[in-house]
Amino acid sequence: MKDVQRQFGKTAAAYVASPTHAASEDLDRLVALARAHGGERVVDVGTGVGHTLRRVAPLFRAAIGLDATREMLAAGGGVLADGGVTNALLVQADARAMPLATAAFDVATCRVAAHHFT
Repeated sequence: MKDVQRQFGKTAAAYVASPTHAASEDLDRLVALARAHGGERVVDVGTGVGHTLRRVAPLFRAAIGLDATREMLAAGGGVLADGGVTNALLVQADARAMPLATAAFDVATCRVAAHHFT
């Protein structure tokens, strides 16, 4: 995990500026699926700088973005603020041991990070 944190900690600013991460067809599809499912709470696992969370959080009463890398989450605070998101909490955590109770959320998203969880 420390290697992943070092790697992504150095590149957080690049992810903020990445058009591929900020907007794409797969993100639009994920948002549509989250909207269709509905509920009150969403968690975005491997949120990185929060591009997915920025789009799905407004659909829910409460949102949590989990990521293992502190620098990514720090940059994500700006992404969420720039998007006007006020109902999201960013949490540093390992996706393999999420600090959330069973049934703590209605929808879980994980757009581009699942390959890191093995």
